[in-house]
Parts: sequence; C-alpha cells; structure tokens
Amino acid sequence: MPNPTVQKLYESCKIAKEGKADLILAVGGGSVCDYAKAVSVSAYCTEDLWEKYYLQM
Repeated sequence: MPNPTVQKLYESCKIAKEGKADLILAVGGGSVCDYAKAVSVSAYCTEDLWEKYYLQM
C-alpha cells in the first residue's frame, strides 16, 4: 500500500506482537521501507510513538 496510514501501522504492530516477529522484510520502494522501519520501532514500544512525535513538535 503506497503511503500507509497510521491505522495500518497499528494493525501491523498488533500482528508483529501476536506473531512474535523477529524479522520485518521490506520489499518495495521508499514508503514500504519507511513503513517497515516504523513497524519495527513501534511494535514493541510501550508508548505511542506517533503521538509522542507530534506532541513534541
């Protein structure tokens, strides 16, 4: 999905947690790579990183 939404991020984080993912493979262009990075950072964080990011700006 080009330019994934925050809802998609939360959905993927849930899947990563439930599946105890230890590897996220990004295959595609820039938005896919950025999305994979966001999932890898957000999946096991106890805080909502997107909320924290926007509150600190």
